[in-house]
Formats: sequence, structure tokens, C-alpha cells
Amino acid sequence: MSNKSFGLSFWRVLFFGITSCILTYLQWEVDDYLKEITYTGTTRVLQTQIYYTDIEIAWVFLDFDMDCYRAYLLYLGINSIACFFYAMFICDLITYGNDRLVGYSHFLHFLDGLPFIAGILNFIENVVMAYFIFTFPFSLKLDPPVIAQNIGIICTLKHCLYYSLLSIGTILLILSFICCNSNKNDFNNDKKVNSNKIDSKEKENQKKEKTN
Repeated sequence: MSNKSFGLSFWRVLFFGITSCILTYLQWEVDDYLKEITYTGTTRVLQTQIYYTDIEIAWVFLDFDMDCYRAYLLYLGINSIACFFYAMFICDLITYGNDRLVGYSHFLHFLDGLPFIAGILNFIENVVMAYFIFTFPFSLKLDPPVIAQNIGIICTLKHCLYYSLLSIGTILLILSFICCNSNKNDFNNDKKVNSNKIDSKEKENQKKEKTN
């Protein structure tokens, strides 16, 4: 791949990374605001946890007034947009590292699509949580409350995929830069060796011409 395509890929990764950071900051602000306006002053957004149960959902919603519900819906809206940028950022990070490290057609490129699975799980979780907000408490009174009991599992899978794939993408990126720099050094060394050989041959030819 050319240096130009490397540059374009890098700026794309940078764009999605910065956008993801901005959206994450906005989510933190909404989460802090939600904590301040709840009755107990301790309730936070459930999606920030690794896992939660239907009982925790009920306790959180019992601590809410209308402003809390609006703030939570705002968080879900921002997070639904962010899940697309998270998936694109991690996908581009892995793709960029793979392209530089192993090339286009390597089997490691199956990792490129996995961030979108995490993004889809994230979006499904947000839709289900919005459904709970609009239908509470009836949505949690279903017997059995299958959706409410399993939404925490989706949250756990989402976090595991995001963090593991982000770690893999970062490792691939670091390795790609290390390998590319070593390849450049090897190329420069080979170039010096070849130039030295050419110079020595020219000197030998000049000596032969003088002797003749």
C-alpha cells in the first residue's frame, strides 16, 4: 500500500477516534447530570455497568422523575449515535493495523467486522431500555420477564467485544508501526550496501583503466 493510502486511512481512524471521544464525554456529562437529579443522588446509567438485572432496572426507574426519564432518553440517543462511531473507529483501527502488518488478504481481516456486532448489540440494548422507560412498570411485570432478565447479558457481551477488540486493534497498530519502521531500516541498510558495492566496482574499473 502506498504512503498516500496509509495517510488517508490514518486520518479516517483519527476522525472516528476523536468523534468517539467527544460522544463519550457527552455521555459522561449526561450520566453525571442524571446522578444529581435523582431522588437518592446515587443512581447512574445502567449501560455503564458490566452487568445488571431486572431488579436493578426496577430500582433505578423507581428513583426517577420525569426529568430523569428525559435525561436517560437523551443518554440513549447519544449512545445510539456513538455506537456507530465506536464500531467504525475500532473497525478502521483493526483494518489499518492489519493492512500495514499482514496485507489485504490475510485471515486476520475477519476481525474487521466484529466491531459492528458490538455496535448492533449496543443499539439493541438502547432500544430495549427505551421500551422499558416508556412502558414502566408494566414491562417489568411480565411473567416471566425474559427480556428484562437477559438485557444484562447483552450489556456484558457488548462491553467484552468493545474492550477486547479495542485492545486487539491497538496492539495491531503498534506492531504495524514497529514492523514498518524495521522494514524501512532494513531497506535503507540494503540500499547502503548496494551503493557501497557499486562504488567499489567503479573504483576497481577505474584502477583497471589506469593500469591499462
